[in-house]
Amino acid sequence: MAMINCSECGNQVSDQALTCPHCGISSPISLEERNKREEELRLIEEERIKQEEWEKIIEEELKKKKEIANQMRKKSNPILFAIAGGMTLIWYFAYSYFTPNIRSNVNTPSVSTSNNSSYCYDMWYKYGSCVYRSSNGLPCKSGTDVSIPTECQNFAGKNEASKAGMLSSR
Repeated sequence: MAMINCSECGNQVSDQALTCPHCGISSPISLEERNKREEELRLIEEERIKQEEWEKIIEEELKKKKEIANQMRKKSNPILFAIAGGMTLIWYFAYSYFTPNIRSNVNTPSVSTSNNSSYCYDMWYKYGSCVYRSSNGLPCKSGTDVSIPTECQNFAGKNEASKAGMLSSR
């Protein structure tokens, strides 16, 4: 609240007063001043209303964006799972196709070069029964399918060692 001079008597009067307490004039401020102040109040009120409207619009837009984001999140999860599953299958089949078979049915024992003839006899004695059986049309026992090292393939006593090994395993 500010003090102004009355337009009629010149005394100090509140700018909010409707009449001057000194001279009784109905409008202590000039009509021009009153209109100017009313216009300012009207503009301030219009700005306040516009601000409230913008706040409502912004709030509605934020709600819409949150709703769209939630819908996208719900829709994208199955798609992401499908893509991840597909990539896993592709990786599995590519890995299976391009890598050597790890579970080979043939085991190769380590080669000992210290005493080659006794080593080869032992190899044919222990594992030659499968070679002997398969050459005679008989099935091998499970776990006995072992490849004989190449340096023992032409071992002179392989038949005797295989038979001896086969007879001892009965």
